Amino acid sequence: NESIAGFPVTHHLISSQFGDKVDEIRWVAFKKVLSACGSRPTAAVMLTADRLDGRYNNRHTSFPLRSAQKFSRDALAAGVLSVSIASFTYERIDDMQQAVIKEMPSGICWRPRSASSRALLESQLCGNGTSDPFVAPHSAAIVQTSDIVFLLQQRKDRPAWVVETVEWIKMQRFSGRAIVGLNAFVYRESLPTGLKWRDILPKIASELCAASRSRSLAFVLTCHDPRPGVMRPEFKSEAEYHQQLQKLLSHHCEAVPAILLHGGDLVEPVDEATVAAHLDIVISGFMHFMIVAASSGTPSVAIASQAKFQQLILQLYGSNAFNTTELLYWPRSLRVQGVLADFLIKAVLAAPMLRAALGQRLRSIRSAARRNLD
Repeated sequence: NESIAGFPVTHHLISSQFGDKVDEIRWVAFKKVLSACGSRPTAAVMLTADRLDGRYNNRHTSFPLRSAQKFSRDALAAGVLSVSIASFTYERIDDMQQAVIKEMPSGICWRPRSASSRALLESQLCGNGTSDPFVAPHSAAIVQTSDIVFLLQQRKDRPAWVVETVEWIKMQRFSGRAIVGLNAFVYRESLPTGLKWRDILPKIASELCAASRSRSLAFVLTCHDPRPGVMRPEFKSEAEYHQQLQKLLSHHCEAVPAILLHGGDLVEPVDEATVAAHLDIVISGFMHFMIVAASSGTPSVAIASQAKFQQLILQLYGSNAFNTTELLYWPRSLRVQGVLADFLIKAVLAAPMLRAALGQRLRSIRSAARRNLD
């Protein structure tokens, strides 16, 4: 029993991998969880991922949707009073996905993350063309939400590596350095034409060194995608990619301190949030790191590769506070020397103002995230 956002819950985490055999094992496990609860569960909440939602127009999304359909039916059959599909995001819905959505059991609570997804989902669920979500034949409610990760809270029992990392950060700050959390991942499709990951690493290291000569900086390099094949064939993993960046930094600018968070191993988000709370600013090619940092009140800027990065920046700081284009670095600029260094320097200088703007918006962002638990 734990408390999430003030709500006491008993939670069971089940593997969310997809595949015929794993899927069948998962449903057996799910039914065992239901039977082991003792009393009838009040609510079942399914947090969707990019394989289930339509953000990447994945042609296989109909299969995860079928899994969601099965999850919903099993939960309702077991007597669960409320079934919600949270953080649901769609840019488009094809005919096959439309058919699966309309076959979902009635009474499902859909929780789209964006207004555009809400409108698209309403058009699929409301066959009579009405925009009123409460009369939709297959939906109890449609409410815009925010990412549930914004509800992360730091924990008191910190692992030894977290304590050591925080002490290292404090030591660097005592030496007069600004502490930058950095995830230097760049999506393959966003690499400058003709360049590979191995080509851009020396360029990134050179830009970080140049920024450090202008401002006294220290870096906490942070990995975020544990999948072993995400950067193959050039790197075995994202951890190896950042390990190589750390070596280049040590070689090109010895005076710039840089550590690899937890040695590049996968970390719990709550532990990462604890470390992020001590950073001055985060610059990241993964939105995950930006959201975790925001949950702890630490501002971030993006190595942007898709429109969703701009949407996140707008959510964090609002449309009036800053010129949001100045908070986005596009990897194609790696061909031009000095652009990344200049971007990083400006981000460090703007960090106090960004932190204040984020602080003013966090309450409303967390309120939207709590709607996943309504």
